Amino acid sequence: MTKRLVLRPWRDEDAPFMYEWLRRDEIAKACGVRPHIGMDDSLAAIRSAEHTPDCRVVTLHDGCPVGAVALVEDTGRAVAAGTQAELIFWIAAPYRGSGYATEACEAMLRRGFEDLGFDSVSCNIVGMNDRPMKTAVRLGFEYAFVERTRLFDGEITSLVYTVMLKENWTYRHRLG
Repeated sequence: MTKRLVLRPWRDEDAPFMYEWLRRDEIAKACGVRPHIGMDDSLAAIRSAEHTPDCRVVTLHDGCPVGAVALVEDTGRAVAAGTQAELIFWIAAPYRGSGYATEACEAMLRRGFEDLGFDSVSCNIVGMNDRPMKTAVRLGFEYAFVERTRLFDGEITSLVYTVMLKENWTYRHRLG
């Protein structure tokens, strides 16, 4: 929980929200998944998230879902970046520009570094996407490298790897 947000596990009743946004190519691609074709895809993703302890729906305190955030260990992209986990996030279009992504990601980073004892986390941006890149920089992630990657639909795009070390996160929070 943060000042404005609740980060809670996904529930079956969140499927319409997930489907509304992950059926859209731009959000699905940014998350590295195929767009959801139907509600069954969203329900399957929710049930799969039950096995990923730090995969959360982001809601306002009134329960209104606004996006998602996850801190996932052992992803191929985390391993490629030489980190212990990957931070993945998205915010639904009507809620962008309110700082919700930064606030939710900050809470997950705190959990990763303080509670789970990670030494490093990556945040990997598909396709040179400005909005998540700005969020990653605001959080303190640093550019590591870029590579070409093939998406689920065959499109070739760039994948920008950014990394945050625990020491950098700790230093930033001592100052603030």
